[in-house]
Amino acid sequence: MVNIYAQENNNVMINLFAGEFYVQLNGQKVYSQDLAKQSAGTHNFTWDGVNNHNKRVASGLYLFRIRKNNNEVSTAKGILLK
Repeated sequence: MVNIYAQENNNVMINLFAGEFYVQLNGQKVYSQDLAKQSAGTHNFTWDGVNNHNKRVASGLYLFRIRKNNNEVSTAKGILLK
């Protein structure tokens, strides 16, 4: 689960990349979701371990890239264990 905090209403987009992003800087994007307009405050995002094609992905390290209003970017690491 990733917590997303917004000081004001924001359009939020989440992208997930496979862990090799850290090493090779070319991590494969495995999942994207447009959360649309989110009100100010804290919101939780839970990923169910599937990619954009609804296929389960391998256990490992993933990078969450969170973009608010198409310009503010933050990142978080996550480990998927099966």
